[in-house]
Amino acid sequence: MELNAAFGDLVRQRRKELQLTQEAVAELSGLSRNYVNELENGKYNVTLNTLVKVAQALEIDPAKLLEGLTANLRRK
Repeated sequence: MELNAAFGDLVRQRRKELQLTQEAVAELSGLSRNYVNELENGKYNVTLNTLVKVAQALEIDPAKLLEGLTANLRRK
């Protein structure tokens, strides 16, 4: 699995765990809903700045997202 797609899957999974819409994540992170949608679909190579914004919106430490990313890649 591609890195961007794996990251998008983790973002989507966490968003759904919190029962948030893409619009809510966008508002909480200061990003557009379209950006959040495309991020979840693996279309963006996120910057550290965006990683932190998304992690804060999802109430998770950015390092935890990255840990999940490496674990997710190993499984696939």
